[in-house]
Amino acid sequence: MKVNNIDRGSDEDIKVRINKARTAFNKLRKAWSSHVISRRTKVRIYNINVKAVLLHVSETWRTTNETTQQCFVNKCLRRILKICWTDKVTTNEMLWEGTGQEPSKSQILTGEEVGGSHLKEAG
Repeated sequence: MKVNNIDRGSDEDIKVRINKARTAFNKLRKAWSSHVISRRTKVRIYNINVKAVLLHVSETWRTTNETTQQCFVNKCLRRILKICWTDKVTTNEMLWEGTGQEPSKSQILTGEEVGGSHLKEAG
């Protein structure tokens, strides 16, 4: 599904990008449930194959859409770490610090490199 949209960063554009990242995440389902692959390796796989897809051209997104994107990232990290949604876990404590991740917004704004593709600074 290709979106040719002049208004980059629209809600539709972000939904398409999240769906592409969701597809990439689901294709790696066996890796996430593996007991042989370490947590560190799973996070690396996630960054290269899922987060890079999610953040591609994200520097053009409006920052008002960060909540939807961050919810998707948190859901993925919970599945990788096998944390049930009913477990009481603060986002910063377990998800971000436990996996060495930062909020997606800060990666977009600082131009952090994710998965080998450099994100430009939002201006």
